[in-house]
Amino acid sequence: MKLVQRCAIAWIFIWTACQSSEEKISPQTENKGRFLYVLNEGLFQHNNATLTRYNLDNKIVEKDFFGKVNQQRLGDTGNDIGVYGSKLYILVTVSSQIFVTERFSAKLIRRIPILNERKLAREPRQMVFHEGKVYVSCFDGNVIVLDTASLEIVQTVYSGRNPEGIAIQNQKLYVANSGGKDFPNYDSTLTIFELPTLKLVKKITIGINPTQIVSTNQIPNRIFICLKGNYSEILQRWIALNTLADTVLFFSLQDDLQYLAVDNELWGIKQEHKNIIVKRYNPLSGDLISSFSPFVEVQTLYGLDYIKEIKSLVFSDARSFVNTGVVYLCTQTGEITHSFAAELNPAHYAFINF
Repeated sequence: MKLVQRCAIAWIFIWTACQSSEEKISPQTENKGRFLYVLNEGLFQHNNATLTRYNLDNKIVEKDFFGKVNQQRLGDTGNDIGVYGSKLYILVTVSSQIFVTERFSAKLIRRIPILNERKLAREPRQMVFHEGKVYVSCFDGNVIVLDTASLEIVQTVYSGRNPEGIAIQNQKLYVANSGGKDFPNYDSTLTIFELPTLKLVKKITIGINPTQIVSTNQIPNRIFICLKGNYSEILQRWIALNTLADTVLFFSLQDDLQYLAVDNELWGIKQEHKNIIVKRYNPLSGDLISSFSPFVEVQTLYGLDYIKEIKSLVFSDARSFVNTGVVYLCTQTGEITHSFAAELNPAHYAFINF
């Protein structure tokens, strides 16, 4: 046994020494500090979604963090990640799984297959947390409800064709039905449910191919929805919804923004050639407040989020979707404060502080 231990220690020493300074691996017991989890989608049908953990204090990058901790893969196409309470939740769409792990160590607590009555994949897409529940949109048309204490699915309700974006405001659940699997006959509806009963309030038409929904409690009575259009003559645009009256506002950001994020203001981002342009808007009027270009060149802009705890924007360069992606963090004025190589198609982020 001692010989085995010595060999194992020697192997770890050699392997660690071979890492570049950019990608040093810290011991898995080192969980103090500020961390950014990055969910890398991987390639469709390649079973190579991964989780990267980045320490913002010492800039250590830990690649395939979930795989190394748990000795198993996440699967095919990571699509959303979030922290709620003491747990980390990871949605993997094509593999149709939800992974629930410990918040800091990423040690697996439970792997939950998301299947229908016939054992077919529901394909979870996006999630939102509320009062001890995880509400998950699924591409099979349904929303499932996961209890965060028992980690059991406690309710399922039909929303529409291929629901994606999901948000909660004023004790109501909003679900964007994209119809994304029915090209070119996209859906154009938003389903609204009462919480916690999931009683249908109404379904309204908002525009072709609604996908993302962004919202925050810091901007009450309002959510922002991306209408992807038909990728041809109907272009992508963002709209706002008044969640008191559940009506679309006379509000449309005229810029061709690829992603949107919110805190107490509205942040949009787009790529022009190899440059990134970030714009800040008044969330009530849609008026442009300011814009800047972080001093960085990208090949393929992919993802955006705002981390309120450190007042930073985070976005990724997927580098044509076939190379190792790079993640950037910048201040509200465009100064790049962190950049690191993640893995294949980094697009979803979760911040933890310990």
